[in-house]
Amino acid sequence: MQALKILCIEDSPQDFLLLERSLKKNFDLEVFKLISSEKELRLALDQEQWDLVLSDFNLPNFSALQALN
Repeated sequence: MQALKILCIEDSPQDFLLLERSLKKNFDLEVFKLISSEKELRLALDQEQWDLVLSDFNLPNFSALQALN
């Protein structure tokens, strides 16, 4: 099985760690990166090809709907 590159849009480091632990139990992760702003999202998408992007729906200054746009 090939390792996955997953980008996580989340404002809570604790939630990120819980998700990371859960995913590591079931998947081989090459990269699991945390971002929390639109600027970080743009940089991450420009720098890397991701297999999956997971997003919290509501963030303080950013939302999943904005990320989709």
